[in-house]
Amino acid sequence: LAAKTQWTHYMSEEKKTKMAEEDRRNIDVLEDLVDADMLAMFNSIVQAEKHRPKKLFGLLPLLASCHLGALNAESFCERVISCANNVVTKLHTRLSPELIEKIVVLRMNRHFMDYIRQRFG
Repeated sequence: LAAKTQWTHYMSEEKKTKMAEEDRRNIDVLEDLVDADMLAMFNSIVQAEKHRPKKLFGLLPLLASCHLGALNAESFCERVISCANNVVTKLHTRLSPELIEKIVVLRMNRHFMDYIRQRFG
């Protein structure tokens, strides 16, 4: 229960008022937390991690806060769509959505994978 109620700190005031009237134990991730200030949440996790001797999350919150806006940027979305258009051609129209997603993710991260192979492979 404590973990669930901590999410309310990052909700809008309107959502907090609504949650005060209803049962806080029944938080719906999609409906109730969609307006939560995720940057503030990640920043508070990063600050808490600095004071912990044993890191619970490591660099994940910092990484997530850096990419929070980048994934929604129009230029990034255009790059993903362009990459998907290169995957789904006239010859490859029967690919499943899951396979298309996997191929696009691999193509979008091609340079990173090459770097990892050279450095650690």
